[in-house]
Amino acid sequence: MSRPTVIVAHERPAVRQIVGRVLAQEGFDPTPAADARAVLDLLTNQPWSALVLDVALPGAPVFELCDRTIALRSDTAGAQCIVLVASVYRSTSYKRRPTRLYGADDYIEIHHLGDALPAKLRRALGLDDTT
Repeated sequence: MSRPTVIVAHERPAVRQIVGRVLAQEGFDPTPAADARAVLDLLTNQPWSALVLDVALPGAPVFELCDRTIALRSDTAGAQCIVLVASVYRSTSYKRRPTRLYGADDYIEIHHLGDALPAKLRRALGLDDTT
């Protein structure tokens, strides 16, 4: 069985590397992107299973990228979009959990990348938790 390809989009290289490492250890094939233009290029030029997008990704509002994935889902059945948000507990961040996901299927707070992201992706993609 092939490893699900996950586009990991965040403007900070360190975050892309951390997310990529976590996903690779959990059986995913992470593909990094630094901005919306890179995400759109990947969406149209290579197969993918899911996206993990920073809510403040440079180049386009996250809802536009989620809308684009929805339009492409007929060609990529089961594709999912998960939005990365800052911690609701940080003093410089929003103080409440998102009530709108702007077309995304789920969200994850950045401090839960290691402990929750792989499980959320498995659920979203309908994969066995031991994959």
